[in-house]
Amino acid sequence: MKWFAPFSIALHIATIFFLWAALKNYSFVTPGLYEAAKKQDALDALNVAVQIGRLDYVTLLLTVFGILVGIAAVIGFSEIRVRAQEVAKEAAMAEAQAFLNERAPQLVSAYMSLLAPNYASKTTGDDVAAAYSQPEVKK
Repeated sequence: MKWFAPFSIALHIATIFFLWAALKNYSFVTPGLYEAAKKQDALDALNVAVQIGRLDYVTLLLTVFGILVGIAAVIGFSEIRVRAQEVAKEAAMAEAQAFLNERAPQLVSAYMSLLAPNYASKTTGDDVAAAYSQPEVKK
């Protein structure tokens, strides 16, 4: 998955460009709104922030940040899953190969002695071939 890093960089550059394009003409504080907010009797931070438009900016930033975190989480999860599967496959193959190299001859001999008790006796392939090459005796 060598595409993840370039894709992530391109996504971040596109996001920065989008934010710049969306916010370049945004008026963060209109002086008239700020003066009107100061003239009110009940001045608290939330009231002033709503009146001068600061909550719009914070909401926009949090939304974009949340979307980026969600996209990164999905891509990161898929990347971790793929790499974990590759590592598990390699480890399983190595472990199976080591087990077979170590124990396979003993296991084959044990199973063959159970299936054919005379397997370990003097019978060889030459004896079997000689038995098949003899003419049949008709009774």
